[in-house]
Amino acid sequence: KIYQRRSVPDMKPWHALPLLLRSFSATPQPAGSQCMLQTKSMQASDACLSFIHIPKTGGTTVEDCKREAVGGLEELGEIGDWNTCASLRGKDPVTRLWGMCDDQLLCSDPLGSLECSSLSTEPVRLKPSQEQSPLCSVVSTSCSRWHLPPALDEQLKASYHAGACHTFCVVREPLSRLKSEWLYRQDIGELADACSSEALDVFIETALAKARSDMLAWDCHLMPQVYYVFAAGDRRRERICEHVLKLETLEEDFDGLMQGYGLSLRLGETRRDGRNCSAEPSKKMRQLVQDFYSEDYIAFGYPFTDI
Repeated sequence: KIYQRRSVPDMKPWHALPLLLRSFSATPQPAGSQCMLQTKSMQASDACLSFIHIPKTGGTTVEDCKREAVGGLEELGEIGDWNTCASLRGKDPVTRLWGMCDDQLLCSDPLGSLECSSLSTEPVRLKPSQEQSPLCSVVSTSCSRWHLPPALDEQLKASYHAGACHTFCVVREPLSRLKSEWLYRQDIGELADACSSEALDVFIETALAKARSDMLAWDCHLMPQVYYVFAAGDRRRERICEHVLKLETLEEDFDGLMQGYGLSLRLGETRRDGRNCSAEPSKKMRQLVQDFYSEDYIAFGYPFTDI
């Protein structure tokens, strides 16, 4: 199911699922916390949720919610700190963690503890639903295992469903996602600070050219979202991600999903990009984005903008 606003009351089929979290404290977390409720205990169940992290769609916020639930109010370390994951696993050896800390993710060709190597340099079809669509090269050797699209690795895809887990993910309007990547590149110092249509145009043209030459570039941050949701990235094929939430309504969608599965996790205010920039791309660049990510627009119901 792809969630739309006001969809929570329609989630009745999940209400019969066994509870994964049975005892929790309703004490709100401190200001800035990503998780409104802290679990007191977690019990294994025949049903569970695994999280497919699509880069630049709010995935870190979702991961942090689970981290806080397992780790309580103790120091969790910096985002991306692998030692934090080991510490959380020590606190709770049973609960399935999400994203970076999901130690049940297995890929066909692991590269150390954190990455999955690319087994194939076969081009990725830009529009899988069209047999004659353009092909994009695969040059990078790896992505973080929680960023690699499961459509590109059968073992990774299977591991998301290990233990009879159901899967969920978050998608985002493609232009907004690409703008978020632009601001992120500025935040980490790869690009000079800028907030103008001209600078955004340069970034979009550069980023999409890079994606065409290497679809796994930038730790898979440019990969079309359909490769995380559908087999072979084809919206006509079976779902890999069973529950598709939208960033635009994430708090509502996430809280409804957790409630339906008997999970006590609730998001606070979703963490937004580190800075605000109202710059919009030119019509030419907007068209490039819509062409490149057309499958995402169609699959997830985002409207094309008249150019």
